[in-house]
Amino acid sequence: MTRRLLTLGSADDLCREGLRFMARELNADVGMLHLAVNDREFRLVEQLGDHPLLHRHRLQIMEPGWVALLTAGTWISSPVPSPEWTGPDERSYVHLGARHLVNFGLFSGPRLIGTVNLLFNRPRADLNGLRVLGTIGALWGTLLERLETETALRTREAMLRTVTDQGTDLVTVLRPDGTVVYQSRGVPALLGRSAEGMLGRSVLEGIHPDDLACVSRCLAALVATPGGADSLTFRVVHREGRVVWLESHARNLLDEPAVGGLVVHSRDVTAQVAAKRSLERRVQELTLMHATSLQLQEARTVEEIASRVVRLIEVRLGHPFVWLAEQVGDELLMRACDLNREETLRSRGHSLPVSEGLCGAAVRGGVTLLVGDVSQDERYAPIGHEVRSELVTPIRVAGRVWGVLNVESPALNAFDEDDRQALETVAAQTGAALANVLLLADLRDSRDALSGAYERTIEGGRGRWISGTGKPRGTASG
Repeated sequence: MTRRLLTLGSADDLCREGLRFMARELNADVGMLHLAVNDREFRLVEQLGDHPLLHRHRLQIMEPGWVALLTAGTWISSPVPSPEWTGPDERSYVHLGARHLVNFGLFSGPRLIGTVNLLFNRPRADLNGLRVLGTIGALWGTLLERLETETALRTREAMLRTVTDQGTDLVTVLRPDGTVVYQSRGVPALLGRSAEGMLGRSVLEGIHPDDLACVSRCLAALVATPGGADSLTFRVVHREGRVVWLESHARNLLDEPAVGGLVVHSRDVTAQVAAKRSLERRVQELTLMHATSLQLQEARTVEEIASRVVRLIEVRLGHPFVWLAEQVGDELLMRACDLNREETLRSRGHSLPVSEGLCGAAVRGGVTLLVGDVSQDERYAPIGHEVRSELVTPIRVAGRVWGVLNVESPALNAFDEDDRQALETVAAQTGAALANVLLLADLRDSRDALSGAYERTIEGGRGRWISGTGKPRGTASG
């Protein structure tokens, strides 16, 4: 489904094809997809199947608690009518002939984009293990948000094209050697330079150093091709020092008497480049979360869980220093760490005081800490290697802080809010897996204790029987 969703070019296509795919894969009889109108209202935009009472569900009113659950990746598989249903009778899916419901949210970060409801006219207890729905909902919601952003950007670009036609676009005319002979009035807002100040100067002066060779080659190839055209996306440096991405379309009109130069139309695509990179990063994070889920399903011990989580973060996100620790009394006991830290932590006995360091602070406060420069934070306690920034989040099991997941980097400001969100999600997955493993361990201990008590009871009972007679002590003979 992931590959199919990524090929769709509009929000309408994404809603329609995504709902069809899910209904077909799960063999649903009715499907409904609602998108958010505001924080509480969700409007029906796509449906599969038909029923005369479907109009009752054209608008959904969501309680804040449900919004929070669906945004966290929670999904529902429940018989209909559900014993937990408290809404009005006329909105019960029973009236649509449903006997089972599957519901999950489409979300991007903290924003709930929409919801999907799949109805089945027969009991479907086999659908109670669809853990992948949380991942699908996150990817689907992220793609919908991207398409919304792209639609808004296309609307803005259409306006900019109109403005360009009126002479306010960034239009540059160059001599074969790259000297600017004409510059439109849009350059001050875009690059912080005056149009007049650009005249007679080389267009290469403002190009980012890392893109200079590429732009030079493109310019030379264009000069050698009369009437030819080329396009290139590259970086320029604003007068204030920030980087601006330009998408430029150039044509060789040197042989046109009215022009006699290379004409370059440029537009700012900084936002689009950032959005694309953000999406790529989000897909990478979702892939990490899915891989984490698969890995943790196979883990049977605390050590396996800790080791697999650390290796996944180390490999998938490329962070050099990662470790996971459990709170045992007043100490943080190291359960797993990256290979770079293993020797250092072994020399310290694999434990750290809860009263020290950013990890200790995260455990004591029960909150995630993101520190861009650890040298400016008095709570930081170095444990070897050059560390400049740190991200640490608590791991909770059954509602209490069990330990911490910590990531460090030798670079300043190496982590951002996206990293925070990804690490908190992995920590939540880790806590859920630990809860299962610890529960199974408790059950095994209880079973062993009961078995031992039973054996002791049997042994004690045997001592109360008269040896060799098969009769209990105190029983009168025949």
